[in-house]
Amino acid sequence: MQALAFLNKALAIAKSSKNQEQKASLLNSIGFLYKEQEDYAQATAKFEESLAIHRLTQNPREESRVLLNLGVNKQRQAEYDDALVHFTVSLETAKVTDNLDVRIAAGEGIGVALALYIVHERSLMIEELPM
Repeated sequence: MQALAFLNKALAIAKSSKNQEQKASLLNSIGFLYKEQEDYAQATAKFEESLAIHRLTQNPREESRVLLNLGVNKQRQAEYDDALVHFTVSLETAKVTDNLDVRIAAGEGIGVALALYIVHERSLMIEELPM
């Protein structure tokens, strides 16, 4: 994918310039592309690296965005408990930074993850019923 190649080149430049915020932003973008390609392990690794940098540089506004992406990533893997944790922390962090867009998206993520969790649990219960 051409976008991934460009982002990795930009990441190399950011690493050499020691620009931590730019590096974290690029890692989040790379993670997003991996998520869209359904390479969830790579996406998780990039998101977690980005999150660590944002926490180190004390940037809760961007931290809430990365947590949101981690929640979506976990939700797509049917890891609803983890998704709910990430969405909830994203929502709480976004409240502190008055980040309305992330607050809305995280709230929606919580609702969707809960609904999917309930559907998943009910389908497991139905499978266990004697036929």
